[in-house]
Amino acid sequence: MQICSPAAYCQHCGDRLIHRDNRQRVESSSGLGAVQVWWPYVYSVMDVDLLVRMALADGSTLLKVLEHKLPGGALRRPQQAILADLARLVEHARTCPASPVRLHAESGVFTIYGRIEDTFDGQGVAALFGPQQIARVEAGPDGFAQRPVAECATESELYAWMTANLAARPFARERPPRWPEDWGR
Repeated sequence: MQICSPAAYCQHCGDRLIHRDNRQRVESSSGLGAVQVWWPYVYSVMDVDLLVRMALADGSTLLKVLEHKLPGGALRRPQQAILADLARLVEHARTCPASPVRLHAESGVFTIYGRIEDTFDGQGVAALFGPQQIARVEAGPDGFAQRPVAECATESELYAWMTANLAARPFARERPPRWPEDWGR
């Protein structure tokens, strides 16, 4: 694995810059995540890439916990354990009649494998770069498991999957030009 040069900082605000993908242990998108590297490892830590919550007209809630990895990326054992625990909690809330939260049947914990790249439009926007393979995290008797559930090739398909096709209106955003040489086209 290549180690990048020492920390870089934003020339405008002074905040530390981190990698979006393939972060090192000392890189965190949260200040708290950066502080915890000094503490003894007596627990597991991970950040979650995206939580999707949508209140539905029938009073239920669609809740999706999403962890994204690059193609061929692997979840470390602590990530597997945390995601399996979250999957158990969501599944219990989804199926238990006494749950104080009524979760939609499509709620769950998911891993998404695929490339996402910058569009280089100067706005910090990213776009899918190839299909995204989506798997439901399940916690069976053997622990962590992933069951493939979908493949999304476009942002619109991913949006429809994330909202379980229940969104009030379809996603409509023109993808910005990918490369600087395409900006004027």
